[in-house]
Amino acid sequence: MEFLKYMVEFEKILGESGSVDNIDEETWRLEVMGLLSNISKMLAKELQQELKIRWDKGSYLQELDQAPPTRILSLALFLSA
Repeated sequence: MEFLKYMVEFEKILGESGSVDNIDEETWRLEVMGLLSNISKMLAKELQQELKIRWDKGSYLQELDQAPPTRILSLALFLSA
């Protein structure tokens, strides 16, 4: 998984939004959390491509970027990188 390109984008948003020094709730929610959501989605897609699997929901298979557990996993992996 390519964390570096996402980290560069994340650092850029943090700097541009002023969130490094002070959190404005509206900006944080829209820009920072929006970007984190997008990053978790893209990383879940990368994970699916690398592992060649989908989430088994019992009656159907779900793409990893649409399954909450793998989106949370992707977010945790990114934040710990």
